Amino acid sequence: MRKNPKLVIQRLFDIYGEKLMDYIPYSKDEFKDVDMDDIPGFEGTKDALSSLSIREQEEEDDNEFIKFPVNDFNFELSDSDMMDIYDHKGPTRRFRGSIYIDDLVPETDDKEYDREVAKKMMEYYRKQIKNNESYVGGVGFKQRSLMEPYDNMEF
Repeated sequence: MRKNPKLVIQRLFDIYGEKLMDYIPYSKDEFKDVDMDDIPGFEGTKDALSSLSIREQEEEDDNEFIKFPVNDFNFELSDSDMMDIYDHKGPTRRFRGSIYIDDLVPETDDKEYDREVAKKMMEYYRKQIKNNESYVGGVGFKQRSLMEPYDNMEF
């Protein structure tokens, strides 16, 4: 609805026709002389609905992808944006990225046990990614050295 309200209203109009106005919480008298062509953005709605089926409109919309303002410093993807990306039916481009996470794990006397717990935590984070096409590499613990900042650099 947020991305394409016109299509949603067109679908409702296609299903309910003129009866759609009965469901709007305004008096019918306010809308009795309203022509859909007089409403901005709905010019030719009746003609468009008769010429294109809802499935054809959906296919057209699936091939169109709204560009995000990625160059805006304050822009962040929302959950809805991520769902739009995952639901995209057109051509896609595969990518690989790395995410480095600094986190804490309870310290025990066994550093290798702590490392395995850290890996399990990473696997938990990995499962938050929808397509599960990811893997957990190694885990390195920070140490106080400029030359070797982590005890294990295989991550």
